[in-house]
Amino acid sequence: MSTRFVGSKSVGWVAGLSPLPAAACPICNSVTGEQVRAGIFNENFWSTLLVVASPFPILLLAIAAYHFGWPPFCTSSSSTQHKNGSHQPSP
Repeated sequence: MSTRFVGSKSVGWVAGLSPLPAAACPICNSVTGEQVRAGIFNENFWSTLLVVASPFPILLLAIAAYHFGWPPFCTSSSSTQHKNGSHQPSP
């Protein structure tokens, strides 16, 4: 890895963490921006966040179940797998 690439990557991280892009937003410091922030960060923020984020753990569980083969009884009954890994048709 070259030093030049590492240097440009570091500059990108510093620039990305800088508050200057937010300060350049013309709407953020206006009345509209304040109304939007008040509507998002109100007393219902945590309940709304919970409702919005709740499908993601369920989706991750479904993907993990599919990936790891759960439930184990949902296998094809038309063939059986032998210890050596070959498939033989069921009688």
